[in-house]
Amino acid sequence: MAEEEPLKRFEQAGAAFVNAAYNRLDGFFKARSEPGDDERDPADGEPRAARRERADQLIETIRSEIRSQLLHLGLATREELDEVRSRLDDLESRLGHDDSDPGGTSS
Repeated sequence: MAEEEPLKRFEQAGAAFVNAAYNRLDGFFKARSEPGDDERDPADGEPRAARRERADQLIETIRSEIRSQLLHLGLATREELDEVRSRLDDLESRLGHDDSDPGGTSS
């Protein structure tokens, strides 16, 4: 849906932030790990898959919170804006407004 476009951009920004932080941290630990330690995090011995799952859960939590905050802002949806534009166009056509005259000097 079009009204979800701003929400998706915020979600993507949050996800990109979390992914960038995760990748930096992962690179840090990979640089300090010994060969054969690829399955476990060298910092705490935790399986990398579990750490990645927690990161994914964090991303989903961020997305959910962004979605919730945007809904509480009371922003107009794309459909509502399209309806207002349509009504404005109808009103302009009834009043004889010429769209080709940006100064509004036509009669």
